[in-house]
Amino acid sequence: MLIENITAPDDYTTLFALKATVTLTEIITAKTQAVLIENKTSAEPQKTGTTKKGTIQPIPKKNVSKPVQAKVEEKVINKSTLKVLSGI
Repeated sequence: MLIENITAPDDYTTLFALKATVTLTEIITAKTQAVLIENKTSAEPQKTGTTKKGTIQPIPKKNVSKPVQAKVEEKVINKSTLKVLSGI
């Protein structure tokens, strides 16, 4: 901290005391260092280079058991029936 300004009024209220206003300024200090970074090839090229992705295969549809498929179809039918009944 650096003292920027000090004021001390001298009147009857400060006859036997000291009343002062001190204005401080904060000084921020830092250490810096310049670092030279060379352009090097990575030791792990799989992380920086391109990778052959191969061919993309479609995900096969999973086999769903018949009871589960029946419940899904039942819910779909119920929803469509509700739409017809409600007039949507």
